[in-house]
Amino acid sequence: MSHPDSHTLLAYSLGTLRDEDLRAVHEHLPSCPDCRGEVGRDLETLAAITLSQPQVPVPAEWEDDLIARARAATGNPLPAVRPVPSRAAPGRSRRPAPRRSWASLAAVAVAAAALVLAVPPLASFLRESRDNAYVVSLLQDPSSGRPFVNPQSGEAAGVVGTLPSGRLVVVLDRPPPEGRVYQAWRIVGDQRDSVGLSEGRVIALTASVPPGGLVGVTTEPPGGSPGPTTTPIGRVEL
Repeated sequence: MSHPDSHTLLAYSLGTLRDEDLRAVHEHLPSCPDCRGEVGRDLETLAAITLSQPQVPVPAEWEDDLIARARAATGNPLPAVRPVPSRAAPGRSRRPAPRRSWASLAAVAVAAAALVLAVPPLASFLRESRDNAYVVSLLQDPSSGRPFVNPQSGEAAGVVGTLPSGRLVVVLDRPPPEGRVYQAWRIVGDQRDSVGLSEGRVIALTASVPPGGLVGVTTEPPGGSPGPTTTPIGRVEL
């Protein structure tokens, strides 16, 4: 097949491709280091967005839920997870021990492995993030965001939206050139502050931008620059 476009590769990274499109990308990636590199950069960027969110406490019933989901995904009967009672010394009260039997631990491990094999790598984890679901919606319907316009050509270079977590996100039409990164800038008057770096197409801004401020993106050397060194590929006024 010909090289998939950037939208298709990002959809693959997010786990939203299906059927023929998914099989075509699966068959293409082993022989194309460029596309594998782009998928890798997309996954790293999306994982960074997910991992930057506040930690959510794990419910006490997580084991039962995990096994139930694994049964539903694979149809395999898995043993119930039950705590192993402790052995109290003579004359002392017996208390449940916070340990699990090897069989119970194995059941949880099998359940986790079954869930991993039931979905594309990392995709289930990313899809559970509201922020990443919003990125998917921007890809599917760019009109739901604000056009990110190249100031020289007047053409759209991507789209800007607000993540459910409240941060701004820029989704660009294509990845940066080889050996370069995208760097986002908050522009207020004559002040330009770096608010994000990305080796892929998605930049989640690390700081807010006041009303009337601008967001611009330039291509910079790996690691970024103290200030913009190239002409912006796009910008938007908030």
